[in-house]
Amino acid sequence: MDYVVIQDFRAAALEPVEQLPEPVWSEGLCFYRENRDAQTNIFINRMPRGTYVLDYELFATQSGTFTSGAASVQSQYNPAIAAHSAGMLINVNAQ
Repeated sequence: MDYVVIQDFRAAALEPVEQLPEPVWSEGLCFYRENRDAQTNIFINRMPRGTYVLDYELFATQSGTFTSGAASVQSQYNPAIAAHSAGMLINVNAQ
């Protein structure tokens, strides 16, 4: 697929370790990652067929139980090609 966007909505208690937008090389892909207030966006120019695990580090800012939003992926040139994950509960315990 060409020109793929992944939107990952974070739980309220989580913040990315790397705050500034930057190009990243992972899983044989070169992509651009930017952080917003409630989500991280990943832009991929060319994504060959296959399975990929794209991750980034987060840190907890407060303890409690939070709901993580769903992540979605969509082709910008063909919006009919899209998918999303399920949300989940995240428990953060202060040490």
